[in-house]
Amino acid sequence: MLDYLAGLAAGDGSITLDKYGRWRVRIFDASKEFLEALCMLINADMKYNCRIHWDGTVWYLSIYSEELAKALKPRLTNPIDTHEWVKGFVDAEGSIYKWVCRNNKVYYQVAITNTNINYIEIIEKVLKNLEIEYRVAITRDMWKPRYRVLINKRESLRRFLMEVGFRHPLKAERARHIL
Repeated sequence: MLDYLAGLAAGDGSITLDKYGRWRVRIFDASKEFLEALCMLINADMKYNCRIHWDGTVWYLSIYSEELAKALKPRLTNPIDTHEWVKGFVDAEGSIYKWVCRNNKVYYQVAITNTNINYIEIIEKVLKNLEIEYRVAITRDMWKPRYRVLINKRESLRRFLMEVGFRHPLKAERARHIL
């Protein structure tokens, strides 16, 4: 569970000291339902008290715990269970796309996007171990490169969704249509 949370925090979260000197872990998402389910899991499995907040543009889960923050921080770039870390990261930064071409042929793609090359290298390592074919597209995002891991071959998509998949309910629902 720690590596899954670290992957979420690496993708769409933060681990910081607040202005009162308290350690805070935050996970951001557009889906309140996803964060509520995650909060229940954290409360049940890890016994940390978490809360869901709205900041005016996005929902976020917050946990005030020095112990948790210090356990997660090194796992942001050096996870113990890389497979679980990637599951968290994909829930934060992954997307599923569907295209319908002029001839009504349907294509699907999973894309995982981030600007941190260290995170992309962790993802590549897991995908190679699972023998999932992918490619990395690099574009410029303001001042730094933006990396997109793209999976679009049918067998690779199926293997990715079976082995890594999504816990995020919206993404999991889209994935069910592919399987």
